[in-house]
Amino acid sequence: MVSYSLVSHSFTWNASSYLDIFNESCILVLAYAMFGYTDLVLDGKTKYKLGWWAIAILAINFIMNILFILYTVLRLIYVKLQKKFKCLKRRRAKKE
Repeated sequence: MVSYSLVSHSFTWNASSYLDIFNESCILVLAYAMFGYTDLVLDGKTKYKLGWWAIAILAINFIMNILFILYTVLRLIYVKLQKKFKCLKRRRAKKE
């Protein structure tokens, strides 16, 4: 999926494209980390550390997605407020 995301967004790079690639990369890393929970790794401490790394990657992914949502919403609010204030300024200018 990462290669598909790179090819499909090759002409339209924006913040959501980068977030998509970041999400797919996190999923890919966590999928490869699942091999560490099998009997290939015998040491329990290694599995324990790998589990905490997986939690850290998931937490970072979650935080990045929440920040992206907040950024998008705040940017939309800002643009709508700018349009509203421009409209109010035009009305005041017409009255004077």
